[in-house]
Amino acid sequence: MGGRNRKHSFLFLLSFCFRFSKREKAVETFNVKPVEAFRMEDGDHTVELLVFESDAGETIVKVVTDNHMAGVGAEYSFIRHKFPDYNVERQALTEVSINGATVYCDQLTIRNEADVKKVFFDISTFFSR
Repeated sequence: MGGRNRKHSFLFLLSFCFRFSKREKAVETFNVKPVEAFRMEDGDHTVELLVFESDAGETIVKVVTDNHMAGVGAEYSFIRHKFPDYNVERQALTEVSINGATVYCDQLTIRNEADVKKVFFDISTFFSR
């Protein structure tokens, strides 16, 4: 009987931890306007970067490619090109609402000596969950 109680206690504890470890997805909402576009060649792959700016001044970049590695490489190339004095501090996968559509984004937090910025990369063309 003691083994059965331990099993039930373990299952209860496991379900309790699972319930409270699930987080609500924080969805940031942006209304954006187009700013510029880039085309990059990465060996066999072409990557288009469509750059938008939100009402709050956040940079959102739609990465258009069918190759995951080329897409991620283009994100870092874009940071080096547009923000040469910044270093990538953190990268995280997040959901963002852009003009009413919810998409997965890589959120790169970049920093220089005086400033911290977040740059969002819409990766929906090459990322599927």
